[in-house]
Amino acid sequence: MFDKLILEGILIIYPMKSKLRQLERNVKIIDDLRKEYKHFIDLSHFEKQNEFLEGTGSLLVDNLGKKFYCSASERATKKVLFSFLKEFNKYCDKKYTLFNFSSYDSKDRMIYHTNCVMSILEKHVVICLDAIRDKKERKMIHDSIKENREIINITMKEMENYGANIINVGRNSSNIPVLVLSQTAYDNYTDKTKAELEKHYDLCIVNIKTIERIGGGSARCMIAELF
Repeated sequence: MFDKLILEGILIIYPMKSKLRQLERNVKIIDDLRKEYKHFIDLSHFEKQNEFLEGTGSLLVDNLGKKFYCSASERATKKVLFSFLKEFNKYCDKKYTLFNFSSYDSKDRMIYHTNCVMSILEKHVVICLDAIRDKKERKMIHDSIKENREIINITMKEMENYGANIINVGRNSSNIPVLVLSQTAYDNYTDKTKAELEKHYDLCIVNIKTIERIGGGSARCMIAELF
């Protein structure tokens, strides 16, 4: 059963690192949206302090387990993260728990968004555990996920080809969960990963190679969760 907060609705304005993303914020649209939601959290003032938390790219929510997962980066700083958690939990029947960790790619670069390293699906979490170098953090994330979902552990190569930047968007007419992912992600999955996903999900595979090459994101980055 969903927390009453989810049913009542909450609108959150996140602080974005990119100046261009900050300029996308439209006051009229925000004012119109506020009428549709009972609760409102505005974190945009943190931008003046060079502190950021870039929405669902940085912050993954598991409503079933009442958890947030966040991979630390310059786009997801602890100051904003803990301020968000405090504000969010004010409206919850049951408090959400935060799981903060660090992750890196094969070139030793910190992964900038959590949804590049993991994705929370209906029955599973697709994650590259090898990207979490700290063994204690890796175990913490592993154990937390296993409490209410199965893990599909992908390789570094799969992750770096958008294998975790995928999204579960409901069910098809046959009541099978639908998973949206890019052709790049699918082509770089191992046979084992493909078999596991195809066993449980209806795969909607889209060719967005131009966007991936120029924009840097993939399927998950292009879809907003409004439910």
